[in-house]
Amino acid sequence: MNSLLLQTHTNWECIIVNDGSNDDTDEVAKKCCSKDRRIKYFKKVNKGVSNARNFAVKKSIADYILPLDADDKLQTNYIEKCLEILLNDDKAKVVYGIVENFGASSGALKLANFDFDYLIFSNMIHCSGLFRKKDWEKAQGYDEKMVEGYEDWEFWVSMLKHGGYAKKIDTACLYYRSKPLSRMKGIDSKKRYKLIAYIMHKHPELYSKFLFNYSKELNINFSYSYYLGIKMYQKEDLIQLQKAKEQYVYRLNEILKEYTYFQRKKILFYWYRKGKLNLSFINFLLY
Repeated sequence: MNSLLLQTHTNWECIIVNDGSNDDTDEVAKKCCSKDRRIKYFKKVNKGVSNARNFAVKKSIADYILPLDADDKLQTNYIEKCLEILLNDDKAKVVYGIVENFGASSGALKLANFDFDYLIFSNMIHCSGLFRKKDWEKAQGYDEKMVEGYEDWEFWVSMLKHGGYAKKIDTACLYYRSKPLSRMKGIDSKKRYKLIAYIMHKHPELYSKFLFNYSKELNINFSYSYYLGIKMYQKEDLIQLQKAKEQYVYRLNEILKEYTYFQRKKILFYWYRKGKLNLSFINFLLY
């Protein structure tokens, strides 16, 4: 809140959403409201990050939205610098600054420059990007089914798949609080594959050109996630399920063909323990 109050751009409103916190958020938020009329506070039953963000955007009267997690901070010129680009470039859909860690760890966080074909496989946009409310509406907001994580990644994909671009600027900085334990650090490999599977299931048109073009290399995790997504959400479509299985087996074989039988066995059981292989694949690939 202090980093927001120090912003060089002063024409803002702040929507604080208490999403079922059991600490002193209520007391602190009410004190903030009493000191500055631009701050509004809402308390609700916990329904997850996506629901809380959508709730806040709906309550906002602003044309531009900037999510900010409660434990992060903004450089004093952050809003000014990001807004300047959105005001002057209609093709820019989201603008975000560089990231500096503080807390449990320190130092700059390296973010790749925006490329949409890269974005669908790896998120390079942190959650505190500035965007237009009308683009949030077109993307139908944050997906409230994604309560375990990656909701910001999926939101950027939904927003940018119809055109426009994201812009990272080096003149503004988000200070990201690093903690020993966090929601994102709690995503194990099995949960990660399921989350990616959901994103791929939701946007199949974006991934098919990579999945079924066998001349292109594809990360085996995404190959498996696609198969998992079909199995979870379209298992009655036997033709699609078989196609998904074939592309995954093809890529597995490409990796395994360089190894001996016992090496393959070791690799396959390691993948099985990591959650990206079932026993039927193991038996099939060993012989």
